[in-house]
This record gives sequence, C-alpha cells and structure tokens, in this order.
Amino acid sequence: MILEEINNVPSLNKRDNLSCTFEKCKLYCKFLNSNITYLIIDECELKDTSFELTDMCNVIIINSYMEKINLIDVDLSGGKIISTYIEDLEFNDKTKSKLDPKSFFDKIEPKKRTKEEYEGIYTVYATIANKFNENNLKNNFGEYYYLCRNMQRRSLKKVLPKISSYIYWLTCGYGERLLFPLITSLVLMLIFAVMYIVFGYSYEKEITAYWWGVGLPKSFNEFLSQVNQCINISVEVFTGLGSDNETPIPSSFIVANAEMIIGVIMTGVGIGTLTRKLIR
Repeated sequence: MILEEINNVPSLNKRDNLSCTFEKCKLYCKFLNSNITYLIIDECELKDTSFELTDMCNVIIINSYMEKINLIDVDLSGGKIISTYIEDLEFNDKTKSKLDPKSFFDKIEPKKRTKEEYEGIYTVYATIANKFNENNLKNNFGEYYYLCRNMQRRSLKKVLPKISSYIYWLTCGYGERLLFPLITSLVLMLIFAVMYIVFGYSYEKEITAYWWGVGLPKSFNEFLSQVNQCINISVEVFTGLGSDNETPIPSSFIVANAEMIIGVIMTGVGIGTLTRKLIR
C-alpha cells in the first residue's frame, strides 16, 4: 500500500495520515514506506502481510488473527497487539525496528494445544523478546523471555528436560521472578519441618519422632508446640544458622544434610535472580 498520490484523508500515505480503521476484513498486502500511526485493526485476518519502512506508532491490532507476518525496519513505538492469535511473526530488519516501553504484545492463548503449536508460540515470544533486547528494553525482554520459556516447557515431551524446566521455573521463574525463590524456600522449609517431626528431633534432651511413636502429643497445644519447634529447626538448618535448643536426631541427619545443601543452593539462586534484575 504505497498511497503517496492519494489526497483524501484518512489515508496511508507517508505525508498525511489522520489514522484509519480496518474492521472485520481480510488483509493480504504489503505496507511499504507508509504512515499508519494510530491505525486500528479490529477483528481482521492478516495473512502473508508485510510491513516495511513503515511508521506503526500507536497502532492497535485487536481481536484478530495474524499469520506469516513480516516486519522490516518499522517503528512500533506505543503499538499494541491485544487478544490476537499470532502464528509466525518475523523481524527481517536491515537496520533496526523500534520498540519502546509502551509497546505491548498480549499473551497468545493456545487453541490446538499440540506440541507443534506450543513450539510456534514460543518462537513468536522469542522473536518479540529478542527485539526488545535489541532496543535495550531489558524489563520488557525479561517478561517475554519468561512467556517464551513457559510455552517451551509445555512443548517438551521428554521427562528429564520437562522436570528440569519445571525446577528452573519453580525456583526462580527462569530468572525473571524475584518472589519465586522466596516462596519456594518457604515451602521447602515447611516440608522439611514435617520431615523432622516424623523422623525425629531433640528439644531440651527430649526426643520426638512420630515415625517411632516417641513423644506423641497429648493435646493440640502440645502438637502446635512441636510443630513450632520443627519449623525453628528447619529455618535454622536451611539458613545455616544452627541452634543448641532444637537439633535433629541421627535418624533425621540425612534430612538435615539435604536441607542444608538445598538451602545453600536456594540462597545462591535468590541472590542471582536479584542481581540479574538489579543489573537491568
């Protein structure tokens, strides 16, 4: 759509454009050296469509379907793609397409839920993430990188890669979620606290081990006291502080050793995630 010779407005020529709207239509075209700022594309189908050397500032594409979209040296500052299914999106820049912090690509909701579809969607997310990274928009890059890795995990079929991806997600949100290390650590400490009360611990030289039927509580208050003691042990071991009042007994040493190792790892993961976000 090279419409420099058309004088009517709104138009798509590069000299004068007061915005326009495509609604409920099918587009198979090429926008070349056009000004389509503030263009609204609503409930449309875009296939094999190219945008080249085109000003797309504040464009809104909503409730649409996009397939085989080629973007070349465009300005998408403030552009928004909302509630739109995107299949095969590419940036084939000769210089660099522009994005800004207000540029927004909505989440793509899977329809077929097949391995091939998941792979296609995470490829689109990866393309978007890389373009934000090229524009030095690290926070935006991180968000789409997170969405990319989430979708990639859903495409995995082999057990070990999928488990590894789940662990990476749960522990730090692929390095993009600061609260994930904290939440995971709290959950782990509670799990280990339960293991201490089952396999045994010592408090003021009195042993409690439900597995062996030793020190079973005689009241609910006593049970709460034992739970509190086990949580204290778990926190102290996990953080490496240690305590003289509550200690694991030999039957739960392996639990304590495992928790100490995991605690060191999670501390490193948390610091690494925080550092990564601060550097950005």
